[in-house]
Amino acid sequence: SSWVLAEDPTAGLQIFTSPMAASLDTERVLEYLGVYSEDAQREYLEHLVLHLRSENGKYHTQLAIKYIEQITYWKGMESSEPHGDLLVLPGNEAGMLGEFRSKLIALLETSTAYHLQTLQTRLAQSSLYYERLILFKKAGQHREALRAIVYSMGNLPAAEYYCLFPDASIADCIVASATIPSFTGDAGDAAGGASSSSSSSTTTTTTTTSAATAASAAGASSSTGGRFVLP
Repeated sequence: SSWVLAEDPTAGLQIFTSPMAASLDTERVLEYLGVYSEDAQREYLEHLVLHLRSENGKYHTQLAIKYIEQITYWKGMESSEPHGDLLVLPGNEAGMLGEFRSKLIALLETSTAYHLQTLQTRLAQSSLYYERLILFKKAGQHREALRAIVYSMGNLPAAEYYCLFPDASIADCIVASATIPSFTGDAGDAAGGASSSSSSSTTTTTTTTSAATAASAAGASSSTGGRFVLP
């Protein structure tokens, strides 16, 4: 099978993913594939985790690391084209970068088997802030999540939304911050124009309080700008 892997990794991989290969030692297969093809090794991990539904945390962690390596590579290879005011969430980028990032995000959000601390360490010095936020939220590390949103992403409105809607996904927080002009300024202005309405007053108080809460929790001033950055 070595010559097949060398010539055509996809075809060579089928030798190890066919029903007849079910009795093979997966650890030895992974070690063998790593010698001849990193792509085949990654695809075999996908076979174990996504198709065979293995709950082995080691495989989930290894697959996530493979995705991180690919994302790092393609981030350096693909130029970032300006999108104007268009919101492009991580995982929706063009080309291979978007493909691998969407796979990593799906794995981080849905799997409960990977070793969270290992992946946090792996991502700690990276610019993959969105993925780091997913891990912070999963670990219940909400202060760290808010600090990343406010300081690393410069997005106070998303931090406010995170505080207001704790069950919301990270994507929901970011989309809301981009589609709602401001939880503090604009909401306050709108409420000021209808100060006689008790509901407007309540809304203003709630949004201002949430801004202060988010900023305080992150260790920031509540006047921090809501600049939107997705690295």
